[in-house]
Amino acid sequence: MVLAILTVAIIGTVAAMGTVARQNQSSIETAVATQWIRAKLEEMRAHPYETLWESYTTGGTPGPTFTVSGLNPPAAGVPHGTVVFLGEPAVTQQWGAEVDLNDDGSTSSPPPASAAEAEAWSALPVLVRVRWSDHAGENTRLVELISIIYDPNQD
Repeated sequence: MVLAILTVAIIGTVAAMGTVARQNQSSIETAVATQWIRAKLEEMRAHPYETLWESYTTGGTPGPTFTVSGLNPPAAGVPHGTVVFLGEPAVTQQWGAEVDLNDDGSTSSPPPASAAEAEAWSALPVLVRVRWSDHAGENTRLVELISIIYDPNQD
């Protein structure tokens, strides 16, 4: 009887240790993803504003996607990170403040569709997203952050 109770207690302890280890690995992966997002946003803020949209959209350099070292890719051939420029409604939805970022008298402008349109914006809302396959390869994880990059030459 004592041996049976001891066996159940040991199995429970081992199972709990496995759960804690998985949660710890998940926390580490989330921290890595968050660090990469912050680094990408800082890279974008340091980039010349005049060419920001063009550089971080399809065909630009460095482009709208990036690889994250330290995390498993979400799927074969799929990049970890993406950069997406957003329109004014995303700002309203995220922060509850209606803003006219392109001085067209509207607070519902979609994202810029060209470099010429982007030049009219005093600030560019951007979503940076990192996806990865968890350490066990069982689930795709996601961390994303919306930020606004301001034109330093605007008053």
